[in-house]
Amino acid sequence: MALKARVEAVLNVGLRIPSIMLLEVLYRWDVSSFFQKIQRSSLNNNPLFQYKYIALYLHYVGYILSLVLLTLPRQHLVQLYLYVLTALLLFAGHQLSRDYVRGELDSGYEGPLYLEPLSMNRFTTALIGQVVVCTLCSCVMQTKQIWLFSAHLLPLVARLCLVPLETIVFINRFAMIFTGLEVLYFIASNLLVPYNLAKTAYRELVQVVEVYGLLALGMSLWNQLVLPVLFMCFWLVLFALQIYTYFSTRDQPPSRERLLFLFLTRSDFIYCVNGTYRLLEFLVAVCVVAYGVSETLFGEWTVMGSTIILVHSYYNVWLRAQLGWQSFLLRRDAVHKIHSMPTASALQLQQHNDICSICFQDMKSAVITPCSHFFHAACLKKWLYVQETCPLCHGQLKSQFFFFFFPVNSKFKSRNSFFLQLRLFISQLCVYRSQLNC
Repeated sequence: MALKARVEAVLNVGLRIPSIMLLEVLYRWDVSSFFQKIQRSSLNNNPLFQYKYIALYLHYVGYILSLVLLTLPRQHLVQLYLYVLTALLLFAGHQLSRDYVRGELDSGYEGPLYLEPLSMNRFTTALIGQVVVCTLCSCVMQTKQIWLFSAHLLPLVARLCLVPLETIVFINRFAMIFTGLEVLYFIASNLLVPYNLAKTAYRELVQVVEVYGLLALGMSLWNQLVLPVLFMCFWLVLFALQIYTYFSTRDQPPSRERLLFLFLTRSDFIYCVNGTYRLLEFLVAVCVVAYGVSETLFGEWTVMGSTIILVHSYYNVWLRAQLGWQSFLLRRDAVHKIHSMPTASALQLQQHNDICSICFQDMKSAVITPCSHFFHAACLKKWLYVQETCPLCHGQLKSQFFFFFFPVNSKFKSRNSFFLQLRLFISQLCVYRSQLNC
């Protein structure tokens, strides 16, 4: 039973990762830029790319389907994956049949199979493959009616009966159409299943909210979907794919600098995930303090209990809030500094002709610091999360015009958002004026 529970827990997490991957792809896919590239390419006359709004609607439908897959119960999710696996097996059977027919057409031999060793070898290989496909489909769908998945055997049977090759091509198309009709009939017969599932889920949600409230509903969904483990596995899979793609599409050997570049490009995601967990921990600490204060005021008051509450309030609430807010201000200040720096033009990059000194990668776009050094905007932003100096000359990356009139220290700067916004506005004016002079 323990092994079964572990397997179910692994399936509950692993089968939901593709839905989050699909959400990631849909979020990063820019439909407008995609169609602009299509219009500039040779596919512009293709009727599939003539209707932009249909693609936009399908884009939003993809979001809905991903959320449905993410919240689907484990039993139905396993069943859905089995259906998808069956469809892939049927497609593999069609590919085997098509390759066999093409091989026979290329050979041009229409005599008995046993007289030609090559034809007999092709027939035996295709027959074994089709039998394996039919058996796997029958096992996955848990049915003994194996004939439902054996339509792709018709070209082999026709070849065994010495049917002409032109007729075998027609029989192969008929087998493909028959299999497609079977799939459509199965989809049509189960068309109301999503509606019934949604109706049942809505009824259960309403009952839980009426009896226990929204908080209990959120905790139940949190536990059933195993969100922390799910997002951790999703990030690990995504990071592994990034590493594989990064190393497989480049000719130079891997190095420490490229691994550093990967970690730098993913630090925003790490900060968001870490910040979410820190916020949850802070809210739990606040709830504990509030509960302790209420028990002290309206219950039995003790010196030991009050001391524990004070210590807990200082270390787990006040210090957490102070560190979190300071980290947020540093990151916001770094973003403001990056936006205030001018962007290098193509001519400037060509004249500079160097790599980024932080990630050691080529620069197709860069920002220019007040000390005239070129860096990737993302790399310099992560550097500014740590310190406010230039990575090369260690000069202060501050707006000289602002600090000439407003000499403030770091504590004053971090606590006054008005001056931060004013500094950003003045630095942008300076950049705009320098661009006009150029």
